[in-house]
Amino acid sequence: MKQSGILTQKQLESLTEADEGRRLADKDGLYGIVRIGKSGVSVLFRWRFRHDGKLQDFNCGTWPRIKLSQVRNSRREAEAVLKTGANPNNQKKLSKLQTIQAEKAELTQLAADAAALRTVESALTDWFASKEITDRKDKGNYLKRAFNKDILPKLGAVAIPDLTKGMIMDILLDVAKRAPAMANRIHAGLSQFFGYCINREWVADNPLRGTKREKIGGKEPPRERILCDPENPKKHELKELQAALPAAKLQDSTIAVIWIMLGTACRIGELLQARWQNIDLDKREWLIPSENSKNGQAHVIYLSDFVVKHFNTLQEISGTSEWCFPAEKLKEETKKTEETKEPEETTSHVDLKSVTKQIRDRQRDGEPMSGRSKNTTALLLSGGEWTPHDLRRTAATLMGQCGVLSEIIERCLNHTDGSKLKKIYQRNIPRQQMAEAWKLLGSRLELLLSDAENVTIVTFGKATAA
Repeated sequence: MKQSGILTQKQLESLTEADEGRRLADKDGLYGIVRIGKSGVSVLFRWRFRHDGKLQDFNCGTWPRIKLSQVRNSRREAEAVLKTGANPNNQKKLSKLQTIQAEKAELTQLAADAAALRTVESALTDWFASKEITDRKDKGNYLKRAFNKDILPKLGAVAIPDLTKGMIMDILLDVAKRAPAMANRIHAGLSQFFGYCINREWVADNPLRGTKREKIGGKEPPRERILCDPENPKKHELKELQAALPAAKLQDSTIAVIWIMLGTACRIGELLQARWQNIDLDKREWLIPSENSKNGQAHVIYLSDFVVKHFNTLQEISGTSEWCFPAEKLKEETKKTEETKEPEETTSHVDLKSVTKQIRDRQRDGEPMSGRSKNTTALLLSGGEWTPHDLRRTAATLMGQCGVLSEIIERCLNHTDGSKLKKIYQRNIPRQQMAEAWKLLGSRLELLLSDAENVTIVTFGKATAA
């Protein structure tokens, strides 16, 4: 194609592949280079100018991506910049930078707007799905139940940035009226939640900053309830408990829980999640796998004659189930109704709260709760209310009365030693001493629950009359 004069739209449209590489001249120093690509023929336009004594090229755009008239407008704008003494290419870079900054500012504003629209409910959903929660032992189920009951009904639809200290404190103080400890747990959970929100830049600060749990649910003293007197081996409430069980009308499996916890010093959750495959009654060993233990470390418990007797009872109750406490055998009383059908086969263990609820229901003042045990005071002992965890503390105390060294008791409790040096250098496990401690505990329980008036306390190194 032969060019004459100023370029026209028609001339550009008539270009073919044979014109590839041609230089097309336009007016005022504007020129184009013909290119052939996947989309066909295109022309890259440049304007040649001199700045600081050097020739430079300014890209004015590519036809047909932009019109020829737009190309010429771009050249005129560059020329106007040149007349001011500035380099058009630098000005173009500055313009791009300003555009990028404007886009970033817009994205930031959009993110801020999105955060303002993010509700407490949606933020909590995100938090509960995070690794921070899913890595927890209970997968965050305790917090979920508490938040679903007390936080979401009132604050679920509120935008996160709109939350105020007053809004949250009203709820916490209301919860504290009925359950002070629960109010403190919710306060701690919310503080963790707001820490997550701050890291995600959903809020600038924790609205609960400056508040203290002691001012909400009150200071919680450490629980020290035991069913025996550490200073007086003759003084204990175990016979009292034994006498109270028939009137309490607990299931046989629940009664077994009480005695096994006393005979092993295990945790309630470890026992209720036990599988028969981890219990060897011939070797008298119970393996608590790492996934069931609080500290994530596997633990082997020696089973005394006292404990084996109650595990034998459980075997008869659980039948062919893989679980020592299958869900169909120990149902929560809160779920019982007149229409309760025969329990279906299940591959799950009993709910971990079920035994605690049954014991608590039998130590209530006033009217029984709907659908729950009517024997509201059957398990109240002379020393006051007690919980399953108090049985673990009682077992440890009884071991001490038998002369078991505190270090061995801590091992039997599967407590983690706080000393890093001991963890690194003292790797041996005193299994023989631990087995002896559990034997002594079982013998001690047999004696305390017997009708004998004069009891002999057997210790590690000697026997003394009580």
